[in-house]
Amino acid sequence: HAIQAGAEDLATNWLPSVQAIGNARTAANRVRRTESELFLPEPNETTAKRREELAHRMGQFAEAEQVYAPLVTPGEEQRLFGEYRAARDAYAKVQARLLALPPDARAAATRLFFGESEQAFDAMASALGTLADFNRKSADLAEQDVRTVYGHAVWTLAGLVAAAVAIAVALAWWITRLITRPIREAVVIAQGV
Repeated sequence: HAIQAGAEDLATNWLPSVQAIGNARTAANRVRRTESELFLPEPNETTAKRREELAHRMGQFAEAEQVYAPLVTPGEEQRLFGEYRAARDAYAKVQARLLALPPDARAAATRLFFGESEQAFDAMASALGTLADFNRKSADLAEQDVRTVYGHAVWTLAGLVAAAVAIAVALAWWITRLITRPIREAVVIAQGV
């Protein structure tokens, strides 16, 4: 039962968590790339399209996070997820300030993008990286636990099989004696006649 529970934990929690965090990191990087395409060039006819794309990318980022959120385990992972969310919220606030700048404030947008926005993004990316590391290490520990339980189960089963073979040999010897003793006695009596 412990082997199945460990395998299930790996399959339904740790591995999907690692994948979901990887998807969130990819989505975050796409958001950042889209921001650079929106805020760094001179405003032009593609600016409105880039704003729509940024909103779309932020939606994908939120979806990736929503896939991961139910997989968060209580304790350390929950604490790390809280730190990530705080970093994500700080990043979103700086992004909102960037979006609120008028189109002709390119210098201010560039300073904000390479300053506070970059710092906030780096903090968020670092928090995601910490979550990814935690989940990878937890998956490794779960795998080790399953291997340990499996090893114990194999040795226990081998011991039980050896005990069953020993009991079978003892029973065979005993039954053989029960059968051969009367035959030997009959032979002795027959030889005496």
